[in-house]
Parts: sequence; C-alpha cells; structure tokens
Amino acid sequence: MIVKFIKIKCLASKTNDVADELVQLTEVREIYTMPGEFDLLIKCTLTKDTDIGEFVQKTIQKIPGVNNTFTMDTDVLFI
Repeated sequence: MIVKFIKIKCLASKTNDVADELVQLTEVREIYTMPGEFDLLIKCTLTKDTDIGEFVQKTIQKIPGVNNTFTMDTDVLFI
C-alpha cells in the first residue's frame, strides 16, 4: 500500500457535503479541515498499481462540490 495526501478546494458551502462523500470511499483513511487556499486534506491508502492521477480524476474530482485538487507525493521516513 502507498499513502497519498490530497488537498481539496470545495465550492462555497459544499465542504461538509464533499466530506460526507469522501468518508464513503474505502481509500480515504482520514479527512482534515484546513484554513487557507484549500478546504480539506485527505489521507488515502492505495495499492501500488493504482494510478494516482486516474484515481483523483475519476473518483475525487467527480464528487459534486469539488472545485480543485492538489496531490502531494510523499514517502514514509520512519514509523
């Protein structure tokens, strides 16, 4: 499994609706609200063969109320 973090900018007044949809996805492990340019930060676990771009485009960006996304590529240093 690999871990990816995705920032999500929601349309006005849609943050809770987007979060309600995200919590239904098995890949989404954690959802955080955040101030600033983006509204939500999600932690996803994906299989190694999952194309992150395809996952974001076909799953995250299709959720009504999602305006923009930014995927952060990370690696674990230690556990």
